[in-house]
Amino acid sequence: MKDHTGMRPQDIAILFSILLKQDQNWYMKELANELFLSQSEISESLHRSMQTNLIDQNKKLVNRLNLKDFLFHGLRFVFPAIPGSFERGMPAVVSAPVFARSIHSELPYVWPLSTGTKQGISIPPLYKKLPEACLKWELLYHVMCAVDILRMDSFSREASAAKDYLERYL
Repeated sequence: MKDHTGMRPQDIAILFSILLKQDQNWYMKELANELFLSQSEISESLHRSMQTNLIDQNKKLVNRLNLKDFLFHGLRFVFPAIPGSFERGMPAVVSAPVFARSIHSELPYVWPLSTGTKQGISIPPLYKKLPEACLKWELLYHVMCAVDILRMDSFSREASAAKDYLERYL
């Protein structure tokens, strides 16, 4: 058995992808294609998640309570989202359509993306290809924006809205 080398940011997106599929059967190849990751990255991620008790031994059932604890209490320390420069991208965090209606922000935020249509403060996504995956999977996009709100230290007030949103899937 491989030694545990710590979680990686894409592990969060992979776990949520499994949650969003609910009771559907899924395959690593399918997840890899949807998330723009390799099958080996999916396999290694599932192994890390199993070792940290975020997914069961069969690597099919996400441990929702443990994931919730990690997201709500540790995510911002392990995978912080540190705002960058003003760039072109796709709306993210509180600027994403799912939150823009209910959360007012003085500044627009984006995930850097060369084909993006908006300008704003760049926030690094959990992994490089996540914005491309979210362009094809709207629900994943909404969930990952909620996750990014939790990753940002400066959004303590907005974190309660993000937690409420994520509770639906946890």
